[in-house]
Amino acid sequence: MIQFFQAVAGRTERAGGVEGSPGVEARRAMVLGAILLLALALRIVYLVEIADQPLFDTPMGDPWYHDEWTKRIATEGWLGTESFFRAPLYPYLLALIFQVSDHSYLAPRIVQMAMGVLGIFLIYLLSRRLFSDARVALVASLMGALYGILIYFEGELLIPSLLVVLDIGAILVLLGAHRRPRMWKWIGAGILLGLSAIARPNILLFLPFVLAWIWWSAGAGARSGTESGETSAPVRISSRRRTLAALALCLCGVGVIVAPVTIRNYMLGGDLVLIASQGGINLYLGNNPVADGRTARMPPGQVPERLIRAEQIRLGRPMTLSERSRFWYARTLNSITEDPIAFARLFGRKLYFLVNSYEIRNNQDIYFFRRYSTLFRLLVWRLDLPGPFALGFPFGLLLPLALAGMVLAGRPEPEHLIVYLFLASYGLSIVLFFVCARYRVPLIPFLIPFAALAVVRGIDRVRRRDLRPLIVPAVVFLGTSLVADSRLAGVDTDTFAQQHFWNGNAYVRRGEYRAGLEEFAAALEIEPGFPLAHLNRGAIFYRLGNENEALAEVRRELEVNPESAEAHHLLATILRETGRPDQAVGHALSAWELDPWMTEAEVNLALVYFDLGRLDEGEEILISLAQRRPDEAGVHEALGKVLAARGDVRGALAAYARAVELEPERDSYQYRLGLLYGRLGDLPQAERHLARAAALDPLRAKYHADLGTVYLRQDNLAAAQEELVRARELAPDQAEVEHNLGLVALRQGRIAEAREHFLRALDLDSGLDAAREGLRMTSER
Repeated sequence: MIQFFQAVAGRTERAGGVEGSPGVEARRAMVLGAILLLALALRIVYLVEIADQPLFDTPMGDPWYHDEWTKRIATEGWLGTESFFRAPLYPYLLALIFQVSDHSYLAPRIVQMAMGVLGIFLIYLLSRRLFSDARVALVASLMGALYGILIYFEGELLIPSLLVVLDIGAILVLLGAHRRPRMWKWIGAGILLGLSAIARPNILLFLPFVLAWIWWSAGAGARSGTESGETSAPVRISSRRRTLAALALCLCGVGVIVAPVTIRNYMLGGDLVLIASQGGINLYLGNNPVADGRTARMPPGQVPERLIRAEQIRLGRPMTLSERSRFWYARTLNSITEDPIAFARLFGRKLYFLVNSYEIRNNQDIYFFRRYSTLFRLLVWRLDLPGPFALGFPFGLLLPLALAGMVLAGRPEPEHLIVYLFLASYGLSIVLFFVCARYRVPLIPFLIPFAALAVVRGIDRVRRRDLRPLIVPAVVFLGTSLVADSRLAGVDTDTFAQQHFWNGNAYVRRGEYRAGLEEFAAALEIEPGFPLAHLNRGAIFYRLGNENEALAEVRRELEVNPESAEAHHLLATILRETGRPDQAVGHALSAWELDPWMTEAEVNLALVYFDLGRLDEGEEILISLAQRRPDEAGVHEALGKVLAARGDVRGALAAYARAVELEPERDSYQYRLGLLYGRLGDLPQAERHLARAAALDPLRAKYHADLGTVYLRQDNLAAAQEELVRARELAPDQAEVEHNLGLVALRQGRIAEAREHFLRALDLDSGLDAAREGLRMTSER
């Protein structure tokens, strides 16, 4: 590797030409082209390798949030219906890509990989602008091409790849405007900063430093020209008037992008939200009394929705989004002022996390993800060392090299200063909230040029045997390495349990329940008390019809997490639906008391009361719910169940139709509506809704069984047999299914086969008179 760097960093005069000559520039362009092709090839290899991992087309966490946002854009329109909670640029870009690619999960990754290659080219341009040395620029572009964390985030439905391009672009345009001022350059820099702000608003902390830099660098340029006796400085802003114009134009560029978002928020929400309203809650998540500096964590017993609702009750009115954000800002300030020493310790801890080589997870575990890609295993790794140290590559090498390069760069020029200001302000914006790998990605492209400078100048000095100028940079390198590669403050305490849990959820969403069970079991093997793992296993077992295993898993969840409203709710649901309302009522009450705002828990309690014969209590709950939450589909479903049980089929039909209207993708609502249409004899409508339920959840045997029955009633024997066979595959011991398969065979003239089905049905249920009647019919033919 050192020989390669020597070759790339070798003097251009020895390359066969004079610095700046066409031949030299052509060779540099060829080397740069080869590096960009290498970067593209690596990204294609990586994309092919990760295509089969479970979260590729089943996003979880923030990628899921972005994916759901694009679906809302598709249904609600591009304007939307309310003020933005999160910054909108990336989801809107994602929605555009999905729109032209038929919601392909490969398409945005291809676009982001292309952005990644563009980002490497921009790193090359930035390095040349900073150091006027093509050797440094080529080494920097090679570092960017091989930087595994950049490649990783280009493969996720997340913002970093977009931010890298916007932020480097903004700095490049600022440097270009500083060197040769033009109106369009100042406006262009502002536009790029504005775009970055509506992708992630914390870039706004950098904006005051940009304005100060424009003012300072203009003064520095004017002083430099005066001291050298020049009457004009064509590459500097030479007058206060031009400086003020530059400041105004830059701000206008930012405003051109940000103002429409603010106006849109005000039009839809009636509230002044600059870009997004999540700043307050995020700040509290990163700075509350139990914050650890690396995860979004709330104090025990504090549920954001509950606190907001309580505040709204205190105020006697709903809170606007900006008021909610200010509510969280105020709580953060209270937390800081109550214990400033704890806040200072937390702030120092977050600074340490920011410069540490460990890649802190936020969604997926980056080190777990290495198992999906051989290339990624080579480019990102962590090696345990003796004592409290672990070599983390690549950040554990990049940061020490970059700081050594800053020392070698000497007294900062204005070009260097704007990069330093970006690194400091953006780094501060991360530390103010909480630190994770994806938040610090925008810093990486600005560290790479200085790391490349350290490599190139270090090799030069070694070749000349002039080592004295390297002493201070070497000390900085070693000192930084000791901090970056240390293992203090619980920086690397993650286990893979969380990732197995995410994978399990992904498999469940894809309908691969057995794989989901295995992933949840793996999470529990690593952390036996991992929250929600037993609960999710219980939900899967119940979905698969294994009630005993379901009950056992939910009870295990309550052993490790007795305050889980979700676990009490699921246990109550299973007990109620299996005919044990007397055992369900206590858990239903516990679920409601633990989370009074969980509509499902309140509905479930009403249904338990109904099953216990306490009709007035159950009806009172449902009536109250319908008044308080008329747009909750679960309330209408519960009303449908009650009305159907009382024989009011048409009333139940109306209730279920409303539930389906509110949540058309809920399979259970479609199923119940189909059954009601079947009771009324409207078989085409019954078929439509039952088929939709079976499509939404193809592993529910009863959906296929009842759909097969509807086909049988319509004399569509081929379709009936297909659905009934599928139901038998999923649940082999259903007497009704065997009986209906016998009827299909009988009508098709397959008498012997029909007889076998009827006998099998009687084996499963000796009291099934319909099967006995079927046997009689086969003996008559």
